[in-house]
Amino acid sequence: GVGAATATPLWPPTAPMTSNQAFVFIKPQALTGPVIAVVKERLASAKITVVSEGEVSAEDIDSKKLVDTHYGAIAAKAMLLEPGALEVQEAAKGKFKDMFGKTWEEALTSGVLVNAAQALEKLKISDQVLGEKYGALKLGETMVKLGGGFYVGSIDNLLVVNGFYMRMRCKFTTPGTKIHYFVVRWEPQDLSWADFRGKLLGGTDPVKADEASLRHQLYKRWKEMGLEVEPSTSDNCLHASASPFEGMAEFNNWLGTPLEDDPFCATLTEAGVSADTVKWWTADPAVPFEGKKQSLFDLVEDMDAKECAEMLVKISDPQCAPHECAAKIGPSLLASDLSCLASESQRVLKAGADYLHLDVMDGHFVPNLTWGAPVVACLRKHVPDAVLDCHLMVSNPGQWVEDFQKAGADFFTFHVEAVKPEEVMPLVEKIRAAGMKPGIAIKPGTPASALHPYGPHVDLLLVMTVEPGFGGQSFMKHMMPKVSQLRAMFPGTQVQVDGGLGPATIDAAAKAGANSIVAGSACFKEGADTAAVIAGLRKAVDDARAA
Repeated sequence: GVGAATATPLWPPTAPMTSNQAFVFIKPQALTGPVIAVVKERLASAKITVVSEGEVSAEDIDSKKLVDTHYGAIAAKAMLLEPGALEVQEAAKGKFKDMFGKTWEEALTSGVLVNAAQALEKLKISDQVLGEKYGALKLGETMVKLGGGFYVGSIDNLLVVNGFYMRMRCKFTTPGTKIHYFVVRWEPQDLSWADFRGKLLGGTDPVKADEASLRHQLYKRWKEMGLEVEPSTSDNCLHASASPFEGMAEFNNWLGTPLEDDPFCATLTEAGVSADTVKWWTADPAVPFEGKKQSLFDLVEDMDAKECAEMLVKISDPQCAPHECAAKIGPSLLASDLSCLASESQRVLKAGADYLHLDVMDGHFVPNLTWGAPVVACLRKHVPDAVLDCHLMVSNPGQWVEDFQKAGADFFTFHVEAVKPEEVMPLVEKIRAAGMKPGIAIKPGTPASALHPYGPHVDLLLVMTVEPGFGGQSFMKHMMPKVSQLRAMFPGTQVQVDGGLGPATIDAAAKAGANSIVAGSACFKEGADTAAVIAGLRKAVDDARAA
C-alpha cells in the first residue's frame, strides 16, 4: 500500500511557495464510493486541484505508526513516552494525588503508573478491550485530567495514561480498513485557508458545521452515502490539514515525502529557517513566541502559504523561553596559562566564576590531546570547593567514569555521537550512580533532536558552537535555533554553550535560552578584566530571562 517514501516528488520543488497545499483524507468509517465522489466533486467546484490521490491500508497505518504520529502529543503519551519522561506540573500532580491517594512519584516507583502501550502488555488485552475499559471510566471518579490531551484512569489496579487513545487508534488500524487521501492545491485568491476548513470541510461537529460544508452534507445524507453510523464529532468522516505547514508535515508522515522535496519546506529554508528546526516543528512542539510557549500548529492555523511562511520565519528567530535556570559562567581552562593551572583557576573563581570547565580530549574523537583524570585530581587539591565541569570529547566515555569520579569531577558530560543509542541511558545512570551530574553534548553537525530523548534524564545539555578540538574558534550563531529548541523543551535543565563565547556573542546565546556559558579566550586573554567579563556574561543571561 501507499505510505512508503515516494520515488519522485509530488510537485516541482519551487520556492517561494505561494499556492496552498493540503492533505485531505476520508476516514475508514466513511470510506464508500459515493463519499469519494461527493468529495471530488466539491473540491473541483471550489477550483481545488487534486494533485494525486490514493489509499493507505490499516496494516501500513499500524506497522508504521502513521496514526500515532498524526495524533502527536496525545498518541505519544499513550504509545511512546513512559510516564516517568512526562513533564507534569505541580498542580497536576496535586490532582493526581487527590484522585488516586498516592503521589505521582509513588505511583512511578511502585510500577502501577503506565502508558497505554505498557498497559496492553501488562494486562494481556487487545487495543479494543483497553479502549472499552477506558471508555467506561468517569471523569472525576476513576479518571483525572492533568492537562490538554493528558488523562490518567484506573484500570485493573493500574493507572493508565491516555488509554482513551486506543479506541481512536482502532478506527484506523482494524485489518481490512484504509483511508483514501487527496493531495490538493489551490490559489489563496480563490479560497482562503480559513474558508477551506470552515466552509468547504466544515467544523469538527458535523451537525453544527456550515450547511454547505462536506461534513454537514455527509451528515445529512449519511444513509444515502452508504455509511453504517451517523456522523458525529468523533466520527466526522474527513480530515484536512489546518495550515500549509501542517500539510507539509502530513505529506511527510502519511506519504513518506521527504521534507526537502516539499516546496513549502524549501520556502522556509531559503528564508533562513534551519532544516533541523523544520523537522522539530513537525511534531507540533510548544515554542516561545511573544513571551510565552505556544503550540506551533496553533500559531499558524488557517494561514495561507505566504502568511504562514512569514509567521514561521518570525517564530524561528531564537527567543528565550521561560526557564528556571540561573546564569552559570564557566571559564574554559584550555585557554588559560597551563603552566600555572591552579593559580589561573583560583584567579577566575575569585573573579566570580561559577564553575571551571575542563575539556578532555583523547586525540581520537577529536584531533587534539589535552588532559585526563590525573590532572583533574591534582587541580581538585588546589580548588577544593570549586565545581569541576568535565567535558569528555573521547571515543569511549564510559571507561572513564570511575577515574573522573575519583578525581573529584562534579559534571561528567559526554558526546552523544561517541556512543550507540542503546548505550546512552545506561551511561547516564552509571554517571549518576557514581555521584556525578550527567550531561550530553552535540557537535555542530548533529541536530538537537539527538538530545530530545535524554533531556528529562540529565542535568546539562551542551550545544557546541564551534567544532570541538581546539580553542579560539569563531562563534557559530546558526547553532542558536538548537539552543532555543532545547530550552523550550526542557525549562528545568541547564543548557550550555561552548565555543567563541564572549561579550560580542553572548546576547545571541542568552536570547536563545542558554544559561550555562563556557568562555575561554574572553576570560583568559592578556589584559582581560576577567571579573567584568564574567559579570557581563551573567547580566546578559539574567536580562534575557527577565525579558
